[in-house]
Amino acid sequence: MARTFDGVDDQVAFGSEAAIDDLAAFTACALVRITGNVTDERQILNKMTSSFNGAMYISATGGGGNNNKIFSLISGSSSAYSETTVDILAVNTWKVIVTTWGGGAGSDLIHIYSCTLGGTIAEASYTGSPSWVTGRVTDAAATLRIGTRDPLDASFFAGALAECALWNRVLSAGELAALGRGFAPAFFPNGRVFYSKVDGRSSPELNYAGTTHGTLTGTTYLEHPPIIYPSRSTIGRHIASVGGSFQAAWARNANTVLGVGAR
Repeated sequence: MARTFDGVDDQVAFGSEAAIDDLAAFTACALVRITGNVTDERQILNKMTSSFNGAMYISATGGGGNNNKIFSLISGSSSAYSETTVDILAVNTWKVIVTTWGGGAGSDLIHIYSCTLGGTIAEASYTGSPSWVTGRVTDAAATLRIGTRDPLDASFFAGALAECALWNRVLSAGELAALGRGFAPAFFPNGRVFYSKVDGRSSPELNYAGTTHGTLTGTTYLEHPPIIYPSRSTIGRHIASVGGSFQAAWARNANTVLGVGAR
């Protein structure tokens, strides 16, 4: 259950609400599958105004043979920016991409993690030195979008996306590892302020953590490899009851269902 984006005008627009404005700290994640090398800027998950104020939570870039990189940015008088080395993304391969930021102006850097879906997630190596933000600019007026950003320009994403989420905190190492192994963001409700499966079957595309749902422009349905979902909604209470420990919650409720799809 995923959507393919044509790189021309396909997108999902979720609007804005207070819970996702100006996140003081964040974790962002997405399942990403490119169908060709990324040789210029392509947007995956972001909340940015047409004046380029806001957050590019997960974005792809490339050029000059240095292709298939991931970057993340928070705008300010001096913007926070981290960019990976090449080939974090791979053609026709589902990748788990996660970015985190602790929220400290003038100190915290954006961290980027990745792995092939079902693998061991690890922090990426970076191109140059990541920078931190000073004089942060608000994104309250911006629309949260999957597959592009404001202004709507040549940065539309080409490929497939699924399981996009935002939290207002930095996930633990265990939670990050679980995302890499294929556990859905649904397992981690603590601080989750946005979550769309991008399942390709709903219109609007549903946001399971908020009130603004996704208006579709284009996109087509695509199966993706199996994702592990909670077997019932009470998994959130199990996780909360053990202090956010994924391992303990999993031990207490091992019943799950798998998203269907071919690897």
